[in-house]
Amino acid sequence: MTVAASRSRQSKLLAAGAFEGEISSFRLHLAAEGKSPKTIRMYTEAVRWFAAAHLLRETGRTGWEQVCGQDVQRWMVWLLSRYSDSRAAAESRAPRCLVTARP
Repeated sequence: MTVAASRSRQSKLLAAGAFEGEISSFRLHLAAEGKSPKTIRMYTEAVRWFAAAHLLRETGRTGWEQVCGQDVQRWMVWLLSRYSDSRAAAESRAPRCLVTARP
């Protein structure tokens, strides 16, 4: 495993704190939609990374009801400054889905 791959994997394993309950609910929602296990894993890892690395560290948000589209946009800008366009798009897809799916 390369250093970059190892660092990426470690980043995604950060604790998402108060967001963990909603992430579990999101995982269940994806399963109920019939998503593949790989898609469920990728989406929940992406949302956990977004929550742990951006929301908790950069915004102080403590619940999904506080998260807005600009939070996802800022995350996308951060991702684009460090990763390829396709990787950034893939990593931001799940947070966008979760934020826009809220009532």
